[in-house]
Amino acid sequence: MLRGKSEEGLEKLLPLFEENKSWWNLSFMMGIAYRQLEEYSKAIDSFENALKYESKNAMILNELAISKASLGFNEEAYELFEKAIQIDSTDSGLFSNRAMLNMNLKKYEAARNDLEEALKLNPSDEIALLIKKQIGNIN
Repeated sequence: MLRGKSEEGLEKLLPLFEENKSWWNLSFMMGIAYRQLEEYSKAIDSFENALKYESKNAMILNELAISKASLGFNEEAYELFEKAIQIDSTDSGLFSNRAMLNMNLKKYEAARNDLEEALKLNPSDEIALLIKKQIGNIN
C-alpha cells in the first residue's frame, strides 16, 4: 500500500483481518488502502477499528480525520485533528492537515496559524508549503 498497490495489499490483508480483528496496525493499513482507493466509508470503519485497540495513536486519528473530511464530516474531522495534536504536538503533518481543512472551510486565519506552526516544526513540510502558496493566492 505504501507503494501505491492498495488493491493488491487489501487482497493480502483481508484474509488476515478475519482472524486478527484486534491487530490495530492491520486495521490501520487496511484503512490506508481504502483511503487511497477513495473508499472513505471503509477507510473510516478500518481506522475506527484500529482506534478500539490503540486509542491514543495520532497517526490513526489523523488518517480518520482525513477520511471524515473527504466525506464532508468537517466538524468531526476537526475534533479528530484536535485530539491528534493533543497527543503529538510535534508532528507538522497534523498541523498541515488541519490547515488544509481550515482552508477548505474558508477559515483562513486558523489555516495561517496552523501553517505557521507546521512550518516552525518542519520548514520543508510539503503540505504546509502548498498551503502557504494557496493562502498567498487568496490575499
